[in-house]
Amino acid sequence: MELGALLDPGRPPKMDKSVILADALKMVNQLKDEAQKLKDSNESLQDKINELKVEKSELRYEKQRLKTQKENLEQQVKTFSAGAGFLPHPPAIPVPFPSPAKLLVASWYLLLAIPEFPCGGLCLLQPLIPRRILFYALQLHCHLPIQVK
Repeated sequence: MELGALLDPGRPPKMDKSVILADALKMVNQLKDEAQKLKDSNESLQDKINELKVEKSELRYEKQRLKTQKENLEQQVKTFSAGAGFLPHPPAIPVPFPSPAKLLVASWYLLLAIPEFPCGGLCLLQPLIPRRILFYALQLHCHLPIQVK
C-alpha cells in the first residue's frame, strides 16, 4: 500500500498488488528513459565543450600570430618612416660640378645673350628672380647698372 501511495500521491491508494507493481514498473522505465536522455545530453554537451576548447585554443594561437604580425608591420612602418626623413650630409670633399647658384647665373647670362628679346630674355624672368640675386648676376657678368628696389 505504501508503494501505491508513493506512485500516485493525492489519490486513494490502490489495493491490487498487480496494478501497483505495473505502475511501479512503468515509473521505473520512465525514469530509466529519462536518465538515458540526460546521459546522452550530457555526452553531447561534453563533446560540444571539447570542440569549443579546441576552437578556443585555435583562436588563441591565431590571436598570438596576428599580434606578432601586427608588431612586425609596426616595426616596418617605423623603419620606413625613419628612413624617409633621412638626408645625407654634404660631402666633405668638393664636388667637381658647379653649385646650383653658379648654374643659375650662367643660365641667366645665356638668356641675356639671346638677341630676339629686347632685354635678352631677362624681362621674362625678372618677376621670378629675387632682386638681390638678379642685381648680383647682372653686375658680375653683364656689367649693367641696375637699381634694386
